[in-house]
Amino acid sequence: GALVTGASSGFGAAIALSLAREGFLVNAAGRSHERLADLAARADSNVGSVVPLELDVTDHASRERATARIEAFDGIDVLINNAGVTAVGAVERLPENALRAVFETNFFGPAELTRALLPSLRRQASARIINVSAIGALLSTPFLSAYCASKAAFDALALAMDVEIRRFGIQVVTIMPGAFRTSILDNAITSDDAGEYSEAFAAFRRGLAERIEDASDLTPLVDAVMEAATARN
Repeated sequence: GALVTGASSGFGAAIALSLAREGFLVNAAGRSHERLADLAARADSNVGSVVPLELDVTDHASRERATARIEAFDGIDVLINNAGVTAVGAVERLPENALRAVFETNFFGPAELTRALLPSLRRQASARIINVSAIGALLSTPFLSAYCASKAAFDALALAMDVEIRRFGIQVVTIMPGAFRTSILDNAITSDDAGEYSEAFAAFRRGLAERIEDASDLTPLVDAVMEAATARN
């Protein structure tokens, strides 16, 4: 079985459906029960299946409930940390606590969820933890500082953890996509006033819009995740 966080839309939904087509029982996790129920209805029940799982990765009680339910269904052998949020704007102009909010979703939440699920993953003959990161973790982008910093931090944690848990037959894989058209920018934390950065920020937004205009095909990312989940090495 598999757990995919942030499965309500975008990368997560596409990954969940692809895993189901390969015969996985997929726990599709997110905060929107309506979207998750719609996703489950779209899955081909003759192959695998998609089971909605309400989960807020930033909430301790929500993580505990999700972990308990997964344990009750014999655990998982693939964990895909995909849920993410971004903040858009100059570091100086970001709203107060924006950095903390981004790190709660992109770093602390998935780190604690992964720690909670490691006993279940250890019981499998082999298991995978797949983190959907971003190329910005390596090439930090102006006006996306919080997002890039949170992804870089989680990647550093994952590299160390990969060495620690290989002895249990668990591998950690990080996928680093570039710009794709998903809903993450629609839900971004932004400042109402770019202030002294207005001109540069406007140019950044125009450039970003151009890059993602023709990037609505999520197949490259989904294919990379599927290879990471199923390849022998």
